[in-house]
Amino acid sequence: MSDSNNNNQSLLIRSLQKAHRQSLAQRTTLGLWNAGLVGLALFLVLLLLEQQFYLAPWIKGLGLAAIATTKLFSFWWTRRHDRPTRFEEFYRQFSRQSGLEELRYAVDLMQSEDGKNKAGDISDSKTDSASSDSASSPASVSPVQQAFIDAAILQNLEQVPQPKLSAALDEYIRTLPTARLARQRLQLMGLFIVLGVITAINFSSGTQRLLSFWQSYEQPNPYRYTVFPGNTTLEQGAEFTASIGFEGTIPDELILFFKTDVESEYRSRLLSEVASPLNASYTAQYVAPSLELNNALSYYLSMDGFRSPLYRVDVQNRPRFLDLLAVLTPPRYTGLPTDTLRYPFAQLNGCFVTRWCL
Repeated sequence: MSDSNNNNQSLLIRSLQKAHRQSLAQRTTLGLWNAGLVGLALFLVLLLLEQQFYLAPWIKGLGLAAIATTKLFSFWWTRRHDRPTRFEEFYRQFSRQSGLEELRYAVDLMQSEDGKNKAGDISDSKTDSASSDSASSPASVSPVQQAFIDAAILQNLEQVPQPKLSAALDEYIRTLPTARLARQRLQLMGLFIVLGVITAINFSSGTQRLLSFWQSYEQPNPYRYTVFPGNTTLEQGAEFTASIGFEGTIPDELILFFKTDVESEYRSRLLSEVASPLNASYTAQYVAPSLELNNALSYYLSMDGFRSPLYRVDVQNRPRFLDLLAVLTPPRYTGLPTDTLRYPFAQLNGCFVTRWCL
């Protein structure tokens, strides 16, 4: 066969092999789009849950790990579910669907000829005795048979010019099921990306919390309230009473939690509603039972699971004398001596007109 004919055969085979590689690459592309689509949809669901419930860090981390695992599984399942097509199957299906049966005949003849040539190369690499036997084996082709094969290939190739083949291959690749599915997934990805951008902008705080999944966040308190007395200082032995007034919505459950500096666990008390709130702007006011303080106290209020800031009540000792000297001087006519007292003493005794000097 002439060099030009060999070049035509090589160009034809290369075009088919290139198209075959493109069809195989479509499987990978489809797997990537499926994985991206599943991952984006699950991420949006996790974002909505975080926006609503303020998930714990371990839940967010587990959710993101599950999304990554699901994406990998989706990619693997797509490639496994769609069995790759062998080259022989590819060009035969292409020739049938495109109506180029001459192409199939030509490629079959070329593939058969290549197989025989490879078999001959293998037999030539053996020993001299085996080589002489292979000359008469069925794998060898006589010059007359080779001429008929070349003529058949040329006749079929003349029916399939290169421009026509290229256009038919491009159309066939675009109409493959994997190509159609990949285009559909791409459209859905575009839709989900737009939806994701809108969601991320509207729920920017939730997006930030989800991306910082290792950090813990508390849901903001929805109630408007005022705690009295807040942070304060009382004398030792005085009674402490905490109260809270609400403006607007009132919680269903209201609990006071407190502990002294010598305690490790918080104790709790229920609050009772005051009939007449002290402030006219309050929707309702609640007061806790009184506590006698001997040590500093920390406390906060829980409103349907939402916590107020932590407040502190410091305790100070009652004022006392460090040093006190009392001189009692009675009137002269009483004849009583002057009396000197030094603290501590319980009381001072003297007549009504006695002069005291402290």
